[in-house]
Amino acid sequence: MPRAILFDLDDTLFDLRHASRAGLTGLQAAFPRLGTAPLDELERIYREALEQTHACVLAGTMTMDEARRERYCRILQHQLLALCRG
Repeated sequence: MPRAILFDLDDTLFDLRHASRAGLTGLQAAFPRLGTAPLDELERIYREALEQTHACVLAGTMTMDEARRERYCRILQHQLLALCRG
């Protein structure tokens, strides 16, 4: 008799990449200046921020809501810097 059943949601039962890309596409629609950035670049920034903020959530130094806001703030900051340079 099994004592526990474990499920790996990220990219196994739940397509995290598809969900992330859909969210980023929605973000580009809401902020037209983001539309000039390649989706792959936005996804890279998002994934890096996700890894960093996830560690903070696990350590208890950041809530899930704070982590979510931080990820999107990083994307917007990156694009604002690109606009200022270019």
